[in-house]
Amino acid sequence: MRTSRPRSLKDSRLLRPSAGGEGGQDARPPRSGIPCPLVTAMLAGAIAFSARAATLVFQDGTGGYSGTVDTFLMQSDPGTSKGTLITAEWDSDDPPGTGQDNVALIRFDGIFGTGPNQIAPTDEITSATLSYDVVNSGNSGNMYEAAVAWTETATWNNYGGDPGVQSDEYGALVGSTGGGLGPQSINVVDGIAAWAVNPAAYRGWIILPVGTDGVEFRSREDPNAALRPKLTVVVNEGTPPVLVTRGPYLQLATPHSMVVRWRTDLPSNGTVRYGASPASLTGTASNPAMTTEHEINVTGLSPNTLYYYSVGTSDEPLAGGTPAHFFYTPPDAGTRQATRIWAMGDFGTANNNARAVRNAYYAYTGSTYTDLWLMLGDNAYNSGTDSEFQSAVFNTYQSMLIQTVFWSTRGNHETDAAVYYNLVTNPTGGEAGGLASGSEAYYSFDYANIHFVCLDSYVTNRSPGGAMMTWLTNDVASTNQDWIIAFWHHPPYSKGTHNSDTESNLIDMRQYALPILEAGGVDLVLCGHSH
Repeated sequence: MRTSRPRSLKDSRLLRPSAGGEGGQDARPPRSGIPCPLVTAMLAGAIAFSARAATLVFQDGTGGYSGTVDTFLMQSDPGTSKGTLITAEWDSDDPPGTGQDNVALIRFDGIFGTGPNQIAPTDEITSATLSYDVVNSGNSGNMYEAAVAWTETATWNNYGGDPGVQSDEYGALVGSTGGGLGPQSINVVDGIAAWAVNPAAYRGWIILPVGTDGVEFRSREDPNAALRPKLTVVVNEGTPPVLVTRGPYLQLATPHSMVVRWRTDLPSNGTVRYGASPASLTGTASNPAMTTEHEINVTGLSPNTLYYYSVGTSDEPLAGGTPAHFFYTPPDAGTRQATRIWAMGDFGTANNNARAVRNAYYAYTGSTYTDLWLMLGDNAYNSGTDSEFQSAVFNTYQSMLIQTVFWSTRGNHETDAAVYYNLVTNPTGGEAGGLASGSEAYYSFDYANIHFVCLDSYVTNRSPGGAMMTWLTNDVASTNQDWIIAFWHHPPYSKGTHNSDTESNLIDMRQYALPILEAGGVDLVLCGHSH
């Protein structure tokens, strides 16, 4: 809305242009640093139990392990080895417009055998997870078991027989490799179990591109050992590792607090570590409850202040702790300062159109921090299921979610109410300013000298004298902020794909909500739905 102060870190990586994935183009905001992978304190092969129950972690530079082998084959540079680069990648269009492929290879040598720090043929493989950290996001790839021997000096020309990758040079499909920014993981238990009894067949894995938006991930040559590819193998009922599968993301910000949320694949307790720099996360906020849906309110913060953070368990951080994982607390209510607001509706398609809009905003905002993000509904098509939210929101906007709070209203495509309200933390008791609404469907909050009002035009009773309209009347009458901005999904005026003269939701908001807002001095109304 208005130009805001530049106040964030810049990413020193030079990213080549690409068609879509978040952060995979020059349009990526330079403010976004490179997110951290899953960080663990476990040492590679250092955990051995008398009954051979163990969790073994193989990661170059950790616990004395140095057996990772990784590279990529580049069709446009077919005779050159890429094994010494700090990233590996997969892509089906590099350089852009050529349709030429990049194919990634990865293997962990020295992991099979009868030594105390190896996977024995008699071990029962409980789980095996390959983790990697994406620094240039894009389309997912397909991981297969490699079927030919290779080294880090492999090139497009000399891998296997003929140049390129032939269909007989890879074996069973393992699964889809995530291309979202930050930590990713894939289950490789079937291959590890088979190779444990037949190590001679072990060739590692090959990742073939699926889409034209390439992905770069950190290789074993990355200077930070904790960010390199990692193979975690649980044998004989050792404790499986906890992995972050959603987030972290930020909710319900006040000048003195911030709600941090994330999801894990296994139940665990939760801890947010925070501080003035990524290297000094001295504050903690914890929840001892064992859960996969983590929601921790970090309190005692200072207004208008930069904090870095990580999320994890009481024992170890699992994600964050990098220059990209930060937030600013809101200023005190009434503070007059420039504020950058990103408002968008009906964006939840998880397709190239959504990514193009995202990339355009990232290019526009550049290094200027986005203070808050308004979601105007229809955030995840077609029905607002959990998997649709994962694809349309959490995978698509990860670099924004780790830094900026989103405030959301529900659209008509969020038909699964339980999913929607389980993933948002909206104020119900006036925690962020305004009057208590008693409902996450409609609420208000203050940011600087702006009073924001969120209404529900979809399900909540919209009639005069109903709970929402009564609350609205009292809320706007009680604020003394310089500006009032209201947002909801169904527009009061529209002759686009929806007609505000014939559709009840639109009519009700025009006839019942607008007079209250106009009497209260509203300055701006933002809606979606008609597009």
